[in-house]
Amino acid sequence: MAANFYADFQRVATAFIEAYYKLFQDDRAQIHTLYHPDYAFLTFEGEQFSGRDQILGKYNTLPFQNVAVAVTKVDSQPTVDGGILIMVIGQLKADADPPHSFSQLFHLKPTVEGGWVIANDVFRLALHNF
Repeated sequence: MAANFYADFQRVATAFIEAYYKLFQDDRAQIHTLYHPDYAFLTFEGEQFSGRDQILGKYNTLPFQNVAVAVTKVDSQPTVDGGILIMVIGQLKADADPPHSFSQLFHLKPTVEGGWVIANDVFRLALHNF
């Protein structure tokens, strides 16, 4: 794989993660616009949502007002279909709750306009109830 492609998908992944979590913290009502308009899927804590309307509905029902996200690690890979797979590990602090670790996996797809949209998103808090 060409070195410039490697740098490009890493750059896209980094810029996307910064934009996604900024929107998640500042204006969750607009986050659905980052998802593919027709074929987006979100798995949030094991619950499945498809399409922008369902995804927007899920984000609108999250039970917190304020949230801060600290990204610890981001790993990305190009996919054979021209997309980008991104794995994020970090901490999320909502309202007065203590911080919780989380992991989130994104599959980005290129648009004909030259941008990127989320095709798949899997989010899970790292809560262990033994």
